[in-house]
Amino acid sequence: MNYKNFLNLKSIFISLFVLTIFPVKIISYPTSEKDFLLKVRLFSLLKLKELSFKREKPFQVIINSNHTVNISTNTNFIKFIFSNDRIEVINQHNNIYNGYWNSINIVSTSEDPVLVGNKLIPLRPYSGNFLILNNKHKAMKPITSQELRVHFPESPICINIVSLNKYLASVIHAEIWGVGNSIETLKAQAVVSRSYIFAKLNRHKNHKYNFCDTTHCQVYLGAKNIDNSIIKAVSDTSNQVLTYNNNIIPTYFHSTCGGHTSTPKDIWQNKNIKYYLGVKDTDKNNESYCQNSPHYYWKSKIDKKQISSIFLNKETDYESINFYDWKHDSANRVIQFTLSSKTRSIKLMGEDFRIRIGRHLGWNKIKSLIFTIKSDKNAIYFRGRGLGHGIGFCQYGAAKMGSIGKDYLSILKHYFPKCNVSIK
Repeated sequence: MNYKNFLNLKSIFISLFVLTIFPVKIISYPTSEKDFLLKVRLFSLLKLKELSFKREKPFQVIINSNHTVNISTNTNFIKFIFSNDRIEVINQHNNIYNGYWNSINIVSTSEDPVLVGNKLIPLRPYSGNFLILNNKHKAMKPITSQELRVHFPESPICINIVSLNKYLASVIHAEIWGVGNSIETLKAQAVVSRSYIFAKLNRHKNHKYNFCDTTHCQVYLGAKNIDNSIIKAVSDTSNQVLTYNNNIIPTYFHSTCGGHTSTPKDIWQNKNIKYYLGVKDTDKNNESYCQNSPHYYWKSKIDKKQISSIFLNKETDYESINFYDWKHDSANRVIQFTLSSKTRSIKLMGEDFRIRIGRHLGWNKIKSLIFTIKSDKNAIYFRGRGLGHGIGFCQYGAAKMGSIGKDYLSILKHYFPKCNVSIK
């Protein structure tokens, strides 16, 4: 990609007011955010059988690049019913197309959002245009990441083509609104999420889009309920990203660190990521910034039979299950341990344990890797602190810092002490 500097450097340095505590450097990127378009897969974890689109103003539906349907204001609703390589298109109660298909473009020159949904997901607004691809003969392989393995079902793909700033506003609302609504907290999340976007632009390159709409990337729920303070946070931090050695970093974040963050080296065994530090997330009174989180303390019970079935592939000798050889990091997160029964013994990484329990039994069973255990004949009892992997940006901690008057650059410096805020 060819880079060019499009910014007026003089105006930037006049407008930025906190440069001494967190120096702002300049790197280059090709275009402004309002013109930078992203492709985001909607309803990623659903096997789509139908999709409905509705809007007040006219729009066009182009099937297979050669069959155009104009949707007027009088008939502003259209439904697609997918069946293998065929598609049925219904406008109100009339069938307007029934046949083979490869792609569908839904376009409009209007800025007004389109309502998109189906039987499982109520109609909700999305900005931009849309591309639907027939994926029947292009089944996607599971995606391996440092966090988890995700399998997206083989089905038609609905892609929202949306500007970066509108996507970013939606992500901020989905990821942190309600946790911390102070403008400085929202600005910090804006820089974190924007950095993740540019560091991970090619995450789904082989799948013909940039991001999915789940926690595998960042949660994206469209244009509903975007508060003006979120729009201001995006605008006030325009083009700002976190960098290390002038490279934009993938900025990981989580809900509640429990008093101390960790590093990718410890949690994911990724020794190549050197710009993260585990930081003590406490104030001058040694009180955790995230202690007001509803997830700061948690406890749960898991039957030994369930653990044996998930990790040892059998349930018969579950009563003999034992945990030992614990390894912890400096934040007291579980890095590794051994799980055994009478007939089998395996070593488990702590994060793999958390993810696999979450996928099988629900994400509230093991909320974080800061935990201790007790057991009886039939069950394991967990007590812990925090929610999420614990790496990078703690959202409840940032919410507290913003509420007591810390500016967003100070918040970012706290969680990413080896990095700089730069202008792309």
